[in-house]
Amino acid sequence: MAKSNAQKAPTQTLAALLTEHPEITGLTWSIDPSGVVHGSNPDDDGRTVTSLARIIGGTPVATTTTNPVGDRLTLTALVTVWHGAHFDVWATHETPVETEPLPLGAVAVLAPVGGGR
Repeated sequence: MAKSNAQKAPTQTLAALLTEHPEITGLTWSIDPSGVVHGSNPDDDGRTVTSLARIIGGTPVATTTTNPVGDRLTLTALVTVWHGAHFDVWATHETPVETEPLPLGAVAVLAPVGGGR
């Protein structure tokens, strides 16, 4: 399938970016019919998006949500323009939930150091 005119320049821009910066890995790329370059990774801690922002500019924004059962998910997103191409890049990862402090008067049982008995 041939690329539309709206996709041609962004395709060339993305190819140039990945050729000039082979260290950019871990993202799945696509270009929508309007020419927006999309990059995604559904299992990344946001470092890939942050590293990309250092190269193409923009400010990555991280948002954390918690579902009703307590699972936390962080989305790191970058929306920017580089060499005339619009980029919309995101990564998500589960965020560890901090453990609740012990209630007053509770006793913590710790394992021995060095695995001894």
